[in-house]
Amino acid sequence: MDSRVSGTMYSSQPQKQVSRFPFRYSPPSSPTSRQYLVSQQCQYYKQQINRNQIKDLHQSFPRLLTVIFGYDGAPGWNLKTCNRKYHTQDFDVVSAFLSPSGEMFQLIAKLDHEGFLYEFPIKCLPQPSQSALMEGVVPPYYQGKVQ
Repeated sequence: MDSRVSGTMYSSQPQKQVSRFPFRYSPPSSPTSRQYLVSQQCQYYKQQINRNQIKDLHQSFPRLLTVIFGYDGAPGWNLKTCNRKYHTQDFDVVSAFLSPSGEMFQLIAKLDHEGFLYEFPIKCLPQPSQSALMEGVVPPYYQGKVQ
């Protein structure tokens, strides 16, 4: 079995705007600001999702996943530590952004509707899914998506 999944799955390391390519975070002009709140990044990506053409969003989607979830050694947004008690603003904004009715799933639906496919390493899936796939069992969610 190949170690890739086609279909869509989901940093706090903001990138300076190098070009007009989507999903590059253009930070506020504050010279002392090195870290940007996840809530600020959600707002930025929400705007990018709503403004850009589907072709550009398709090309940028893998980068967005890395920014949020921190694949391949990237730090990501560290979502495991974000909770309502200590990070109220970030928690609420991230929850809305990543909710089934939020911008991220709207983007996934648009990309899926257009038939775009993505390679996604099995090692980035949840452990139970990895184990099942390695044993040759394809969970229902992944049927038709695993090559």
